Amino acid sequence: MKKLPFFSIIIPVSKSGNRTLLKKCLYQLSKQDYKRFEVILVEETKTNLSKSQARNYGANKASGNYLVHIDIDYVLHPSILKKCLNLINQKESKTITLQENVSPSKNIWQKARKLEKEILGTNKYFSTPQVIEAKLFDKIGGFDEDADALDDWVLNIKLAKEGVKSYEISSPLTYVWEPTNIFEIARRRFKKGQDLRAFKKRYGKTPQTDISTLFKSYIENINLLIKSPISLVCLIILKVFDLGAFFIGSLFPHRHPKLTSGADIYQKNEVAKNFDREQKSLYARFKHFLEVKALLSFLPPITNHQSPITILELGCGTGRITKELVNKGYKVTPTDVSLAMLAEYKKKMKFFNLPSPTLLKPGKLPYKENSFDCVVAIRVIWHLSDRKERELFFKEAARVAIKSVVLDFAIKNRGLNRYSYNDNLFREQEIKNFATQNGLKISKSVFLPLGRKLIKFTKSA
Repeated sequence: MKKLPFFSIIIPVSKSGNRTLLKKCLYQLSKQDYKRFEVILVEETKTNLSKSQARNYGANKASGNYLVHIDIDYVLHPSILKKCLNLINQKESKTITLQENVSPSKNIWQKARKLEKEILGTNKYFSTPQVIEAKLFDKIGGFDEDADALDDWVLNIKLAKEGVKSYEISSPLTYVWEPTNIFEIARRRFKKGQDLRAFKKRYGKTPQTDISTLFKSYIENINLLIKSPISLVCLIILKVFDLGAFFIGSLFPHRHPKLTSGADIYQKNEVAKNFDREQKSLYARFKHFLEVKALLSFLPPITNHQSPITILELGCGTGRITKELVNKGYKVTPTDVSLAMLAEYKKKMKFFNLPSPTLLKPGKLPYKENSFDCVVAIRVIWHLSDRKERELFFKEAARVAIKSVVLDFAIKNRGLNRYSYNDNLFREQEIKNFATQNGLKISKSVFLPLGRKLIKFTKSA
């Protein structure tokens, strides 16, 4: 007998999110006729994730075979999940659009926005599926975190490339809340405009960025416009604010986290999925060869030891270095703070006979003092933008190591590092200070491509 679908409802929650709206949203979910679902709330500020990152993070944590991406202002009718179930069973639908409209209100601005929803709801370019098969979501790489505020446009484009047919639930309507404060409206559109440059760079000219697509929808629904002249006038005013704020926002592109914190980009599903592909280039393989050769020369040889040599690997990523260490016979404990990278790691565990990885939280390590013979971290510490975070990272590595710590550093004013925006650059004296402060000494070092330096620190006698 075919197993009934299980839905994972994913809701990003910002620090400033309206808790009253969230309570209403959750209350409506509790009234669903179909009970095979879970709710995953992702607090964006606690996880230090953007909205798209929070959605992707929630998808990685989900156990359902269908994902439902909604916001805190959604009011789902009790029959919605059951209607989704029917479409999945009858049409084998992989994506489902819940037709939105603004909650009934006497406020003139919300009436205007309601009119806009009715007009654009018929346009496939502005109507994005909220329900998507988990396998399909994973296949298309989830939401594009580089164009965070334009996540709905992105999903439409990705699904169109897959040729996926979407089905719509037009009745009952799914109501959403819209702000009435004109400044809040402008702020939201400004934020969307900030991601326009990243969107165009990735996807080029699309129907969503062509203003004629918008005008065409209005012309095709002229009968709706002339029915409500007051709402029409208010909508015109709203669109002036919308387009104006959007245009101004596009002049001040959002500084993506990769320009300020290199570690953040590895939380992204798309970066994790492309990481191994990028390592296949000739130059990447050459860098990898030099790294591995230098690293192995810093570690105690297996032949001289009867008992296994234990290695704690911080920042194992997709298992690039882990595989090399395991093949040489070291007993490795792989760890990472990125759920996205570990998801890729787990895909190759059986094939390469890799040990199970551990997801860590940034900060103090959950291991006792002197737990591992060696601690290894390649391409990690120079991605940490906060000085205190780097100091704690080094201190913890030294604390849990019995014999040595092997790290690579991006050296200031050496090689191509001088042109880098992503990397935290180290001075030689700063590295020596790290060692002295933590009871270590530098015993070996070798330069790597792009102005990096691999250093072996050993415990002082």
